[in-house]
This record gives sequence, structure tokens and C-alpha cells, in this order.
Amino acid sequence: MASPSQVPVRYPSGVSTDQPWGPLANFGLPNPFMYHVVYDDFDGASTAAGVAGQAFDPLWTVYTTAASGGTTVNSNALAGGNGEGGQWLFTTGAAGGDIQSIELAKASFILPPAVSTGLAFASKKVFFLARINVTNVTNMSWTIGLVNQSATPTLAITDGIALQATGPATMNLVAYSASTLQWTVAIPPAVLALYYANATWIDIGFAMDRQQNVYAQVGFPLVGWLPASAWTGVNNVNAQPVPKANVAAFQGIYNGTIVTPWTPSTALLTPAVIFAGNAQTAYLDFLLAAKER
Repeated sequence: MASPSQVPVRYPSGVSTDQPWGPLANFGLPNPFMYHVVYDDFDGASTAAGVAGQAFDPLWTVYTTAASGGTTVNSNALAGGNGEGGQWLFTTGAAGGDIQSIELAKASFILPPAVSTGLAFASKKVFFLARINVTNVTNMSWTIGLVNQSATPTLAITDGIALQATGPATMNLVAYSASTLQWTVAIPPAVLALYYANATWIDIGFAMDRQQNVYAQVGFPLVGWLPASAWTGVNNVNAQPVPKANVAAFQGIYNGTIVTPWTPSTALLTPAVIFAGNAQTAYLDFLLAAKER
């Protein structure tokens, strides 16, 4: 008699390894196709600079303005040519407002609810997460998130959800649809004062739940084994942090009804990192974009 196959333990809602206050707290991915997910720790493409409009990595295409003087996106530039954890360096040119950016070669995300190839998904979760380090936060502006694809990226987007920063005290979570601003939520200055500083790593991201609530995530560290800054106690083990990572929620639900509805973009979007400044540098450690299927 043949031995029966073992029945697997089933977790149809997924399994999360993130803390309940973390940016990926509700992201579960045991089945590789449960989510459409793109993530990169940026360990590759370490020997050549990116050329404007050409892919120098299997996933990413580099865009740079003509005023950059040939300085584009390089990999692993810290510590004499290497960066712990894998890093890409963005170096803008000498012209004011010079832009260095990356995005996927193909736009492949649509915010729910949306119709793609005849399939309507009225309720799906979306996640975005990145870790950046800006050498001079006063002189560098950026847009990072799921946005419209463009061969000439700018800080101003037409579609999608993104975090945008201008200077050390202004950071907003915004949503656009067909060039119309749907809403903007300011990240509290008190949060920026704690985490957003020169040559300092900061984790940023957002999560969209099945009711179209959108939450900003700003702090450090929001991922990794290190306890969050809210953790207190002797040797950081005696007290669990409260959900301080969620710094902004856009809309509310009352008795199952969306109180402040908005219109998500139906355009195909791409994960994008767009830096603008005059002879400035910034680093990107990792990036994740995911949408529930």
C-alpha cells in the first residue's frame, strides 16, 4: 500500500513576520502568487553606472536629466565602493533641480478597485516600502512610491500614491488620479524631527487596506531585528511599542461605509524613486511594492 501524501498546514490568509506596528504587518506571502510583488535589496549592477533611459539591472531603468553631466545612478558607493546590505547611489548634476531616478521597465501595478484585462478587483491590499539616506535633506527633494511611468520623470506625478519631501520639515503622502490631486496628508513635523536628518537612514512607505484607507509609514527602523525607537525598558526587552509607525491615515469607515471616498487612479503604475537637487547625493537600500491578487 502506497504511503499517503502528507497534508500541509494551511494559512490561506498568509503569514506575516512583521511586528503588528510594522509597515508590512498585514502582508502575508507563503504562496508566491498570492501577491504581485517586486522587491530588490540592490546588490546587483555594482560595476557600471546607469545610462539615461537604459536598463543596467534586470528590473530597473535609469532616468537622468541632460544637465547631469554624465553622473547617474551607481551601486554600492559607500565605504570605498561597497555598501552594507546593498545600496544604490543617486548623484544629481550641477544644474538646479537635476533629477536622478529609477523605475521598472514596465508599469505593472493598478490600484484597486480597477479593471485589468477584464478582471475587476474591488478590494485588494497594496504595500510599498523603501529605505533611503539623503546626504543633505535641505537641498534634496524627492518623490517615492507607486506612480505613473514616464521617460522624463519629474517630482510632479499624474497618477498613483507616493511620499514626497521638500526640505527637512515637509513630507507628504499624496494620491493623484489623471493629474487630479485626490488628497494629501502631511507627515507630522515631530516625526520628521526624530528621523529625517542629513546622512541618516529612514524607512518610508504606505499601506492601502481593502477599504481604501491609506496609511503612511515613516520612521527607523521599521524593519529588521532592531527594536523600534518606541521600544523601552531595560535592554529594550521589557515593553512592547505601540503603533507609532502609522503616522497618517487618510479616510475612515463607519458602519461599513467609506466616509470620505476618493478615486484611485486606474493607470498602470510603476515603483519609482525620483531625486532632485543641485549636485546632491542620496542612497537607496531596498524597495518593495506589492498588491494582493
